[in-house]
Amino acid sequence: MLIKDTEVQDKHREVRKIEETHEINYTAALGKARDRGHVGTVTNRERQMGTALDATVFMCRVRNLNPSLVLVSHPHQPGYANIFVNVLGVREYTGIACEDGVMPEWTVMGTREERVPIENRPGTYWSPVKTLGRVEVRGWRDVLIKLIHKGYLSLEAVEKEFGAGDRHSWAVLTGKHKGQPQV
Repeated sequence: MLIKDTEVQDKHREVRKIEETHEINYTAALGKARDRGHVGTVTNRERQMGTALDATVFMCRVRNLNPSLVLVSHPHQPGYANIFVNVLGVREYTGIACEDGVMPEWTVMGTREERVPIENRPGTYWSPVKTLGRVEVRGWRDVLIKLIHKGYLSLEAVEKEFGAGDRHSWAVLTGKHKGQPQV
């Protein structure tokens, strides 16, 4: 019988907590995507590209819905832009940033490797596991969801201008369905 000492058990608990803080484990997401018949995951650029929009075209369409929103290139980070709202002639930052070039329809996530302990091996045996990392390219639907959540746009107007998203995550994040966003 294999007995784990408290130090190893604590390491296992800590790693489990780290894994639980990640919304999606890369390998699990890949399996779920295959089960649902999808070819890729949120890390697959081709799948996430959908209907790509240039930032200026995107903002023209957003300004049709709310003319007080303005896209301004980021002064210190080339390739990024910030969305401001004009309030009584003064620009206020909305807290929302996006790409300053071509934006994919859906956000593209990167991956990173984490070391997790191997369950059936005592001591310090670790195995690398790919998990979701940070956002590589923010999609324009993600920007729309943020604008909806902050009250700058309405869901009805957005879906009339841009169309409804065809993914479960769109329905969940816009409040049309309950549950967790799926990959």
